[in-house]
Amino acid sequence: EMLEAVRELDSAQELPLRHRRFLVRGSSLGGARPKAPTVHDGKQWIAKFGRANDRYPMCRAEYVAMTLAAQAGLNVPPVRIEKVLGQYIYLIERFDRIPDGDGYRRLPFISGLTILGAHESESSKQSYRRLAEQLRLFGTVPAEDARELWQRMVFNILCNNNDDHLRNHGFLWDGKGWRLSPAYDIVPFPQVSLERDLAIGVGANGRRATLRNALSEIASFGLSRREALTIAQTMQRTVKENWEKRCRETGFTAAEIE
Repeated sequence: EMLEAVRELDSAQELPLRHRRFLVRGSSLGGARPKAPTVHDGKQWIAKFGRANDRYPMCRAEYVAMTLAAQAGLNVPPVRIEKVLGQYIYLIERFDRIPDGDGYRRLPFISGLTILGAHESESSKQSYRRLAEQLRLFGTVPAEDARELWQRMVFNILCNNNDDHLRNHGFLWDGKGWRLSPAYDIVPFPQVSLERDLAIGVGANGRRATLRNALSEIASFGLSRREALTIAQTMQRTVKENWEKRCRETGFTAAEIE
């Protein structure tokens, strides 16, 4: 039914009355793309739907990026890609819900905006280093999570996910403090520009999306230069050698890969 609502939204000026309830029930998930909570194989997932005007197959692209991120060593929740009525739907298992008896219990979750005490308009002025600093203040395992945070920044550079704003970084309460949540909303954005920026600060050269910039402030993440360089080179090799293969396995055409 949600799929039908998305299709009608694409073809009409106003969402039909019978489908307006999805706006109320799904609005807490946020984001620009249509999505809905769902249950699949007895587990809670968030489903994302494509739109008729998508520039490229975004559901499959996000699935490829997330599985590639896991292959590169990042903490990624289970993800799936399903085809329903001829349309691909991307599913990500909810990490803010855990089984509790016959139901589920909600885990406290905050975004990077909240942990920094920042307004949304200030997002581009913030940085990965500032997030790492907050982990040292409020995190229970700051060294481990700061390392993971730096690796996510590197992966976003490698796959050109320039939608890595503060709402797309999350933290879960573990009973004593905050832990970096599993990764989510990693979506590659195709562009031909030779110079690229991420949504928040990368290093000494601001938001410029280069590995050189990512290596410029590694001490803030508790890494030595040799260790960081090894991690970055390994991740770069993993992405370079596997992204096209994963796209083909997910049904991309040669034109879509190009």
